[in-house]
Amino acid sequence: MKFYHLLLFFLYSIIIISPNAFTQDLSNNEASGDSSFQINDSTVQKVWEVNNDTTSSSGLVLSDNNIYSTLDEGLIYCYDLIGKEKWVAEVFGDLKNNTVQYKDLLLVSTVAGDLYSINANNGDVVQVMGIGENVTTQLELIDIINAGYKSKAVVFGTESGTIYCYDIFSFELIWKVKLNDSPLVSNPLSVDYKIFFKDSVSTIYSVNSRTGFLIWKYDFKKNESGNENQNSLTLTNGKNIIVLSTSGEVVAIDLLNGKIDWSIKKLDVIPQIQISNDKQKLILLNKKGELIFLSSKDGKEIGKMYLKKENITSFCYDDTDSFSLLSLSDGSVFKIDDKFILHPILNLEKSFINTIKILTDDQFIMSTQNGKILLYKFD
Repeated sequence: MKFYHLLLFFLYSIIIISPNAFTQDLSNNEASGDSSFQINDSTVQKVWEVNNDTTSSSGLVLSDNNIYSTLDEGLIYCYDLIGKEKWVAEVFGDLKNNTVQYKDLLLVSTVAGDLYSINANNGDVVQVMGIGENVTTQLELIDIINAGYKSKAVVFGTESGTIYCYDIFSFELIWKVKLNDSPLVSNPLSVDYKIFFKDSVSTIYSVNSRTGFLIWKYDFKKNESGNENQNSLTLTNGKNIIVLSTSGEVVAIDLLNGKIDWSIKKLDVIPQIQISNDKQKLILLNKKGELIFLSSKDGKEIGKMYLKKENITSFCYDDTDSFSLLSLSDGSVFKIDDKFILHPILNLEKSFINTIKILTDDQFIMSTQNGKILLYKFD
């Protein structure tokens, strides 16, 4: 039976990966054989791999039929679901924040402050505009009313502490507001016509996304929580904004009034926090290699796993109702089954993983900081 499965996989690999099946050169795609690649679980198989062999700081954007990947040097690639390159676009400048998509438009911004819209179907640049200062946050799409009509806008923060909001179709400036003189950092978070930012000196801001008016702000320094980490996400469970301070305190702030609902100390955690797709669990990793699950409702610990890993600087997490996937900065990947049992499944040595996403019950995709995109399947 094992030989039968191996034979089927070999034939499947030939059909999917063979260059004869494509009309263009796919010499940068590999089916297998990476010397730094190790499978720890025989039920996991690599379907295809793309290797651009250059730095990629941002994660993948996935649509129904396309995979979009951004490289730091200013290249945006579009692949189909079997790893075939469909188009490549180039912008002038470094791309280190995320790409966002709305229907046929991709929005990207360079670190130096050039905003681009790109046709998601063919890679043509539609519009480009200079902001005039460095962009220091991720991009976020929001709903707006412009000239009496519903539209979409992109918002982001800059090194001067200013938020900009532009209509994505016309690049018309809808509003801008200067919050302070410190850089805004991390990810803007949009919830119910409010958008939340944090700055580099421990302040969270709630801003009306229709007008740019400040609703409230909360300064962590009042509670001596330490400065906010620039790489830690701002999360929401629908009722609270949840952040992690560099002192290791997890804090839940009421969306409406900016008051703390609860907080919990977690000493020696790496400066990162994530939330499950159902918004019920918070995920943290301490420096001893323990994966910690907290309730997003009240911060109480609901589970802990020992990974036997040290010197981890970041992790990626994704889940479904039946299982979860966890990847670490050292290239190791784990599956957490529905019984909360941890299974090591992959090891990509010296590969800093920046995206892991479950596609179906038997497929998942990953990307690494050195420019690889990899699709796997469970037998």
